[in-house]
Parts: sequence; C-alpha cells; structure tokens
Amino acid sequence: MTIGECPTMNNKLLISIALSFTGLNPAVADEWDWEVTPYLWASGISGGVAVGSIEADISASFEDIVNVLQGGALLRFEGMSGQNGVFGDTFDL
Repeated sequence: MTIGECPTMNNKLLISIALSFTGLNPAVADEWDWEVTPYLWASGISGGVAVGSIEADISASFEDIVNVLQGGALLRFEGMSGQNGVFGDTFDL
C-alpha cells in the first residue's frame, strides 16, 4: 500500500504540512515556556478619612510602610505554549 492509497496517512501528511506552514510544529507545540517575575510597588498613602463626624488626615511615606512590614513577595508567573497561555499574579505581605 502506498501513501496515496491510505486515507489516514494522507490526513496525517496534510496536517503535518499545514502545521509546518503555520509555524506550529507538533514537536514544539507541547513545550511550555515559563517566566517568573518578581516586582515591587513603591507607594505612599496620603489623604483623609471620616466616620460620621470624626475626621482624620492620613499620611504614610513608602519608608514608613516598609518599616511596618515584616516581609513580602510580589510575583507574576506566565506560561506560553504556541498560541495558548496562562498567567497568575500573587502576593504575600
């Protein structure tokens, strides 16, 4: 039996050719590229608050906030495989 006589083999051949033209090589499409990125938000707080008739001004610099925190982590992770991808963003303060 030759390739031309086997419909299943023809379909596989056509799919392989189509994938090679779109850049989605089946051997590479299953591989995932992962990235983990730590990041930092540097901000202060300034403003006013009120509860009923009680009002207060608030002011805290970035240095004040860092001095109060015991530690923290901000992470973004991302995975890509071909045209598919997932991402997440997590923090711990």
